[in-house]
Amino acid sequence: MDNFFGIQLGRFHLGFNRRTDDLTQMLRVGDPNGYTPITTPTEKWETIQNNEFKLYKGTSELFIPINRFATMVSNGVFKIKDYNTGKVIENHPLLMLLEKPNYLMNRNVWLEDIAVKYCIYGSSYTQKGKHSSLVDFPPFFFFFSNSELKLHYTGKLYNQKDLKDVLSKITIPDRKLEFLPEDLIIFRRPNPDNPLMGLSVIESVIMEVSNARGAKGFANTNIMQKGGTTLISPKGGDTIGATVLTDPEKQELEKQFTKDYGGVGDNKNRVKFSKKQMDVTHISYPIKEAMLFEERDATFLKTIDVLQLSKHIFSTKDTSKVSNNLKEGLIMSYQDSIMPFAEKLCYAINDSLGNFDKGYYV
Repeated sequence: MDNFFGIQLGRFHLGFNRRTDDLTQMLRVGDPNGYTPITTPTEKWETIQNNEFKLYKGTSELFIPINRFATMVSNGVFKIKDYNTGKVIENHPLLMLLEKPNYLMNRNVWLEDIAVKYCIYGSSYTQKGKHSSLVDFPPFFFFFSNSELKLHYTGKLYNQKDLKDVLSKITIPDRKLEFLPEDLIIFRRPNPDNPLMGLSVIESVIMEVSNARGAKGFANTNIMQKGGTTLISPKGGDTIGATVLTDPEKQELEKQFTKDYGGVGDNKNRVKFSKKQMDVTHISYPIKEAMLFEERDATFLKTIDVLQLSKHIFSTKDTSKVSNNLKEGLIMSYQDSIMPFAEKLCYAINDSLGNFDKGYYV
């Protein structure tokens, strides 16, 4: 069982195991050579970063809906209630911490940070500052960069009573820091294949993301590098046959054409003069026929569906029904996506701080 579980941990980021560039390179999907199975049943660690952040920040079809989700989450306001009566406890000291969790963040920024990481990594980790047993809650909550953390597993999963029996520690090797599971608020998206590691939103739209980035790269080549998709051929000939360009002539034409005419910059010339008669044929594929925008729209809509948001809260080409659908879209998005997220987050906070045993909850 332990070996099997280790293999699953080694495969949790299908498709994100190869380097992608920051702009338009397509994503490699399902490359079996990228797997790094963990087969040792003893203590082991697994990195929780791959290429998710690069894809998130370099793909607008991910960035826009995920940030909209996070912004809507950040609109929430914490309240403390009595566990038995359900009545709001005014001016509870824990509210001060939730409103200003650390010296860099207020409540809104902290919630937005948690929501973004929850989407792109599937997990969010918050440090609870050290405090004495005489105080009910920590002095601060501090965020962690997912790319720095390493999770150390014991190799166990079933028949265990506590998380510390499965997850031995969390470390930041570069900073020589080490934490126990109880030192953190760990918040994860459900992952049926690995209950210890949250499932990234990007996992479910991996093919669509690859297509959208490929479509952008294709369009970018057509727009910015037309010199590389142009056929130049000599006209005319003699009694022997068609005129043939020498290798130096080919190299000079290619160099000059690409430098002077390839692309759409202001320093590019619009007219080419040649001493010889030439035919210039543009062989770039028609962008409209390639349906590039349809691929990008499909990725955007799929990401919205994964986040359980409504498409009506985003900009659209059809503005005639925006006002009518916006209100319904906001209601649906809050009911189906934001409110369930908020409830799960509050439970994670309450469970980690032991609030239920203290007679109150967030």
